[in-house]
Amino acid sequence: MEKDKIKFHNNISIVFAVDENYLPYTSVALASLIEKSVEYYIYDIYIIHSNINLNILLKLKKVAQARKNIIINFINIKSYLEDAIKQYDNIFYEKSYFSTAMYYRFFIPK
Repeated sequence: MEKDKIKFHNNISIVFAVDENYLPYTSVALASLIEKSVEYYIYDIYIIHSNINLNILLKLKKVAQARKNIIINFINIKSYLEDAIKQYDNIFYEKSYFSTAMYYRFFIPK
């Protein structure tokens, strides 16, 4: 059975909303999660991003490759983001310490 198709009652879903500046911290969080994970649980990890380089994302996925109970999914929300900017007239406030990625979590329900 393929790792990506495993579904159980004991799933734990985790969402990261990242941009390229936050990737190093995401890597550390994933490494910690993998180290502390328990085989009884299936960890469905969703990484929400907007056009991060595929090679970088695959490196993140490779970190969990040896663990059958950790499934990493990438969700590119660029189109959702563009639609929201058009619909709400660029409501995303940005500053040097605020990035658009801060707002990605608003798209989790979609």
